[in-house]
Amino acid sequence: MDRMQNKRIRRGRPLKSPPASSRLGAHLRAARLRGGLTLEGLGKKAGMTHGRLSEIESGNVLPGRRSLAKISAALNLNLDRLWQLRASSLVAREWNRLIHHARLVRRNSIAAIERIL
Repeated sequence: MDRMQNKRIRRGRPLKSPPASSRLGAHLRAARLRGGLTLEGLGKKAGMTHGRLSEIESGNVLPGRRSLAKISAALNLNLDRLWQLRASSLVAREWNRLIHHARLVRRNSIAAIERIL
């Protein structure tokens, strides 16, 4: 493990890894570009800010149910398909979080044992 990852673990922050929701974001970005829309244009159609849409497309944020419905309507996308992508993103995000916590527990356990010895 390199030093940067080690520092992130000690501070309790997640390791640098691809966002769990990047598949959903990539799907939305592709649909927006196919429709010839900018983030601002989609924001006006969906009633959302372009900053929030950018966060969703980049995979930093998972949209809620209402946001996903607004985006789906604005892009004429199947809401069920978007909901499936969102659900798989949630599973991936939780899996990554479990792995991160397991690493923290292991690291802290080893440190505690070393202090005892």
